[in-house]
Amino acid sequence: MAQQVLAASKERSYYQSLGILFIFTLLVVCISESLGVAKIPVAGISITLLPMLYAVIIGTLITPDLLGKWFKPLGKILTRQEVKLTGNIVMLALLPWE
Repeated sequence: MAQQVLAASKERSYYQSLGILFIFTLLVVCISESLGVAKIPVAGISITLLPMLYAVIIGTLITPDLLGKWFKPLGKILTRQEVKLTGNIVMLALLPWE
């Protein structure tokens, strides 16, 4: 019983999770934009890698299931609670607005 109360008290509020997500999003955007556009010539054509691709890859890597397992502080900051919240945010961001 005491463990359940302790675990419940460690959960973050909705706004704390949003704040953490915004900070991590800002970091990912800064890193991916600093890498810039890369053009790779292959067999007479040019493959262009855009910063959005880097952002998706970095965003996938920093989840608690991948880098969070090996880099424990990252796994404690960015938890599954934040990952669940990102699904809703991405859905709203991709929603067509008319």
